[in-house]
Amino acid sequence: MRFHTNIWLIVFVLLASCTSTSSETTRSEKQTLYPFQEGPLQADLHQEYNNIFFQDDPQSRSKSLLKISYRALEKGDTSLFLQSNKEARKLCDSIDHPAGIAETFWDLGKYYFNRKVKDSAYFYYDRAQKIYRSLGDTLNAGRLLLNMAIIQKDIKDYTGSEVTTFDAIHLLSLYNDYFSLYAAFNNLGIIFNELEQYERALYYHNKALEYLRKSSKKSRLPFVYNNIGVVHDNHKNYAQAIQYYRRAKHSYHSQQLDNPRIYAMILDNEAYAKLHLMDSSGVYEQLLKALKIRKKLSPQTGLSVSHLHIAEYFLFKKDTANAIKHAHKAEEIAFTDRNSRDYLSAIKLFINLSPEEALSYSKRYINVNDSLYKHERAVQNKFAGIRFETDEYISEAKKLNQRILRLSIISSSVVLLLILLYIIMIQRSKTELLKQRQQAGQDIFRLMLAQQKSIEEGREKEKRRISRELHDGILGDLFG
Repeated sequence: MRFHTNIWLIVFVLLASCTSTSSETTRSEKQTLYPFQEGPLQADLHQEYNNIFFQDDPQSRSKSLLKISYRALEKGDTSLFLQSNKEARKLCDSIDHPAGIAETFWDLGKYYFNRKVKDSAYFYYDRAQKIYRSLGDTLNAGRLLLNMAIIQKDIKDYTGSEVTTFDAIHLLSLYNDYFSLYAAFNNLGIIFNELEQYERALYYHNKALEYLRKSSKKSRLPFVYNNIGVVHDNHKNYAQAIQYYRRAKHSYHSQQLDNPRIYAMILDNEAYAKLHLMDSSGVYEQLLKALKIRKKLSPQTGLSVSHLHIAEYFLFKKDTANAIKHAHKAEEIAFTDRNSRDYLSAIKLFINLSPEEALSYSKRYINVNDSLYKHERAVQNKFAGIRFETDEYISEAKKLNQRILRLSIISSSVVLLLILLYIIMIQRSKTELLKQRQQAGQDIFRLMLAQQKSIEEGREKEKRRISRELHDGILGDLFG
């Protein structure tokens, strides 16, 4: 039965979500400041949360809250996560623990990323990385920048993602964090594959392979080989693409991995590449095997791709009826999953399957593609606004701090000047008083000298008087 719906409703739903898919969404793993160790003594999380508030030491309480918050996030206990995350942030703020605040933002970013609320995830990752940078923790800052770069890639902001990825690599290169460096170069490989710069894409995927081999996570090798195969596939080097898909398959089996999602992707990609080489032997069986695996996945992913590839197989076999059936199935699933890429691919396929309606499908494809492009630009501008607002906030904060510093310097200078003037005035007063005292001393000394002189003169006069009287008395006795 043909899938009928209103085109504007489809566009609205697709625009409302604007979720994008990629060959692989690789994220650097969160490194907690207080890693939780699973053990037999693990108690119920809610009971542990209640017990935290009996702890007197706020430092210990903050550590416990951070651990509970992260574990609740990992276990999918949304209410407990949001509650403990908020409590942890409030407590860390009250005891001046910025690293703890950064960790709560990191957890919030992961929480929103898991729910595909990518603008909120980007916002909280950005806040966390800025705190880590201010603390000199460039390793965690680099890991968060990588998460932000992957989100930018997912919304098709390839230029922004490239810049942010190189910023992350600059910080991560200071450490032997080989897995994060693998993820960074893998992201660059996906970016340049989307930009159809295949040589650069291969260069970065091979760099990713180098770092992955240095890390302890060899289970990711099938992903890298698959991604290199996808680049060759898009570059129409189908024989080389098949070689790398087979390497991915061999690596998967040799490591005895249990990841049906990646295995189905490799099977599907290899069979589809063989079809491009006009080799249909075993292709349908392999495509069908991948489809059956994907139907058992929870949540189901890749179903629309499988139906698209099977439709193209039937188109190659000139079985138009089965081709149309699988194309419609792909269209339905893509619509339900809000997968704009596969939805457009299904419409494009109908152009070849239904020549009589080719014009109608072409107009539909152009309208949907144009609307999606405009919405993607709006989303990219929104993310740029988030980054600009946070940067502007920091810039304004720096300006405010500079103004406060200048005012403090001016105020201090004025106070110092007043103190100096006061000291000078006191010193002048002391000098003037000393001069007055010296002058008074000199005046007293002069008075004393004058008085002494007057006394001496009086004594001399008295002596002369007495002497004259004695002289006159003696002469009187002699001549009396």
